[in-house]
Order: sequence, then structure tokens, then C-alpha cells
Amino acid sequence: MKKALFVFAVALFTLAACSNKGKDTANYPVSPYSVDCGNLFRFAVYDSTFADTLTLDVWTPDGYDGTGAYPVLYMHDGQNIFDTVATWNHQSWDMDRTAGVLIKNGDIEPIIIVGIHCLGFTRIGDMMPEKAIPYIADSLERAFTDTISGWRYRGDEYVSAIANTVKPFTDSLFATNPAAEKTAIMGSSMGGIVSLYAFCEQPDVFRMAGCISTHLGITQDRPAYAEAIFRYLKENMPKQDGRKLYIDNGDQDVDYNYIPYFNTLVTLVDSLWYDSAHFQSQFFQGQGHCEKDWASRMELPLKMFYGK
Repeated sequence: MKKALFVFAVALFTLAACSNKGKDTANYPVSPYSVDCGNLFRFAVYDSTFADTLTLDVWTPDGYDGTGAYPVLYMHDGQNIFDTVATWNHQSWDMDRTAGVLIKNGDIEPIIIVGIHCLGFTRIGDMMPEKAIPYIADSLERAFTDTISGWRYRGDEYVSAIANTVKPFTDSLFATNPAAEKTAIMGSSMGGIVSLYAFCEQPDVFRMAGCISTHLGITQDRPAYAEAIFRYLKENMPKQDGRKLYIDNGDQDVDYNYIPYFNTLVTLVDSLWYDSAHFQSQFFQGQGHCEKDWASRMELPLKMFYGK
């Protein structure tokens, strides 16, 4: 009963926002997180197919007045991308600072950033590319992947929820440019692989993807998962057609295990259809698998996606 009431409340809020042609943020709920510039708002949306509620932190840049048509970047693990005080390791992506500086300097056009919080213990299964799992032929390796994910795959449902619920919700409340060529999705680790998955599964929604320290395997001696991803990509990567893809990797801690798979991924994408204007791959020596390192290189995908 509580869930039904919550869904109804969200629906009423959405309808009210749709009637607000100016899309004024004055009455929007403010996020408890703090930002260095711009403003941050907190929402919760329920998706019936995903069968869960997603918490959203929506950042608008300085100067946002509810008019215009802002490109939108959707990011996974939204609880980690703005406020160091709120994160488990007191590190964040500093997306408000990086985007704010780039906008102020005229390096990128003003954008809106939507941080989608993960759901804790279901995160791995939620971000697992479901359609790639059947490509794992070895039953023992398939069982190993099942165990790591917690046996519950919702990658298709999660991607659908972002495309069909979160995005329309955001477009209804904020002055966005809803066109696919102005819409990007980005994340790290499992967030990186599900961004690549969304790029393939929802090509008419997300024409840009940022895949940071992309999860492509647990260890270098267990390649079955990565090989399944590559087989899936060979059959499902969308045609280039102006799309943009950014991938990167470090060489420390967890990222070290990804190195051979990262190199294979770069070769695979190069062989499919991307040129240097639409595909960037970066390798960062001395950087690892943490928000501090990811924050240090965020201007690269932002300039690629939204550079003037």
C-alpha cells in the first residue's frame, strides 16, 4: 500500500511539473548533499518493470533559470559523484566543480547532471549486462558469475528504467534537450559496463557513453566474463552515425586486472566502426579504482560530449 501511495505521489508531482512551462525549481526538494556551484535537487522515482525505487540527485549549473534546452548526463552511483562528506570513503567525482569550471570557462555548453543512486547489495546484478551472460559457455564460469552477481540479474530492467522512467521524469521537470545526440550515460566499474550496455540496448536514447575503469573481469586468469562481453558487443554495437564513446582505465589495484581486457576492448571498438572523433580511449598510469582518480580525468569525457 505504501508503495502504491508513493507512486501516486510521484505521478502527481510529475503532472504538476509538466504544467509548469517555465520549469521553475523554486519548489523542488533540495538534496541534502552540498555542491560547490550550481544547485542540487533530490527525487525518488519508482519503475514498475525494475520493481524498485531509484533516488536521483539532479544538478543544475549556475545561471539555470528553467528556460532553454540543456543537454543531460546520466551517471550511475549518484551517491558518490558530488559530495565527499556523503560518500563511504570521503571521495567523490567532484562533478559539480569540474562541470562548473568547464562551463564557466566556455569549454563546454551548460549541462544538467542526473546522479542515479545505486541500491547497495543489488548493485552488481542491477548493472549486469543480462544479454551477455548466455555467451558464457562454461557452466562453472556461468555459476561463478551468478554467485558474484547474487544470482539476480536486472540489467535490462535497470537500463529500461533509466531510459523510460528516469529520463522522461527529468525531461518533464527540467529545461532539457531530450534529443539522443545531447544525452549521455556514464559510470565506473560496473557502472562503466552498464553504460556500454545502455549504449547498445538503447541506441535511440543514449548516443554518448562514458565507460570509466570498466568492469571486464574479476582476475586476469578468469576471462570467460570478458569474452562473453566481447561476443555480445560484436553483435550488438550500434552503427557509428555520430555516436560518441569514451573508455579509460588505470593500472593500479582493481584496474590492473582489467588491463588485458581493456586493450582487447579498444581493439574491438576500433575494428567495428569508430574513428578518433567519435571514440576516445585513455590509459592512466599510476591511477586506480577510486573516485579521486576518476574525478581527475572527468574533463576529458565532458569535453568530448559537450565541448563547444
